[in-house]
Amino acid sequence: MLAGLPTAAAQLEADAADESAADSWAAELEARTACPAHRGRLAGPILRRGALYEPVPDGWLDLADLKAATVPVLGLHGAADAVSPLAAAR
Repeated sequence: MLAGLPTAAAQLEADAADESAADSWAAELEARTACPAHRGRLAGPILRRGALYEPVPDGWLDLADLKAATVPVLGLHGAADAVSPLAAAR
């Protein structure tokens, strides 16, 4: 399962973003979700703040190859996802 894995294009945009955005928890939370319930969960101790702006580890995007799946896959995706835009995630 890959949850919130940035697409290559989103990663490039994040790399080029203003560094002040990486210092803002509100900006990171806004990029992660628009859902108030989900924001409440992310605000707890389960999420390392600032991780969204770190580079994706080497090899992660290569491992996200749906052609390697041997069973049916159900994908759920938010229409306004800025981290992994739908068109690029497909």
